[in-house]
Amino acid sequence: MRKKLIYKLVILLVLVTVLILEFLPNGVVLNFSNQGSDDLIRRTYSYFSLTPFGYANFGPLLTGIVTILLMILMVIFIFKDNVKIFNFIKTASIIGVIFSLMPLLLGINYFSLIGLVISVLLLIIGILVFLYKKFVDDNKIQN
Repeated sequence: MRKKLIYKLVILLVLVTVLILEFLPNGVVLNFSNQGSDDLIRRTYSYFSLTPFGYANFGPLLTGIVTILLMILMVIFIFKDNVKIFNFIKTASIIGVIFSLMPLLLGINYFSLIGLVISVLLLIIGILVFLYKKFVDDNKIQN
């Protein structure tokens, strides 16, 4: 029981770290052209800013929403072992990784170091969730 709780709290701690990184004002990159020259103006925003969303960079805001959803589901899962919640957490972690990599579709210049760290941490969360049953050595998640 204690092993399961510690494992869940580690996942929640990583989620809190991801959320803190998403609130930083330099996680999302938008590049604007400078009129009359070939230079690009690089502006950075928080994952929860609507400006990147308005410029068709949908991934960061969707990543932030999925992160909050994952935190809520994880808190519920800490108190109630339920296979449906566990499956939602697995699915949301995969979706979160995919959304966090969406800025790469616009080009590498639209991806920041903080965005990379967020993507890696979400991938680690996904791996931890998928290894949950194996690590806790207990298949007693209730239906």
